[in-house]
Amino acid sequence: MKKLLAPSLFVLSLFVVACSGGSAAGTYELDKPAVKQAMAAAMPADAKADKDAAAAADKMLDQMVSSMNSTIELKADGTATMNMKAEFFGSKVDETSTGTWKLAGNKLTITAKDKTGKEDSKTVDYSNGSFAIEEGEGVRKMKLIFRRK
Repeated sequence: MKKLLAPSLFVLSLFVVACSGGSAAGTYELDKPAVKQAMAAAMPADAKADKDAAAAADKMLDQMVSSMNSTIELKADGTATMNMKAEFFGSKVDETSTGTWKLAGNKLTITAKDKTGKEDSKTVDYSNGSFAIEEGEGVRKMKLIFRRK
């Protein structure tokens, strides 16, 4: 009897995963603490070493990250909607874009279209209901971490 229990539990767990779809479909929100942590880690070492500069940078990061509100909705039909509202250095951002998504193994590909119709595709690692997208270039590069609601 005990020999049948482990295989039975394994088969049951596979059935539960198969019935739940194992899909990434859902709504994801920006994980603000994780974004702030990633941005702080990317600060230059000399800025971290200077106590006053580090305190000023931490305050700036708090203000910037607290103003960021972003969601990505991955719909079961393979379409996606992305919303971003934020304020960076006095400039306000309020953007919505649409696109598509697909999950192949643990690789999530999101393709978004901007207002002009230009497509931008990103393939990221998907794990445990979360993923990270890198945006920007150089010193403006940011790692945006999203978690399923």
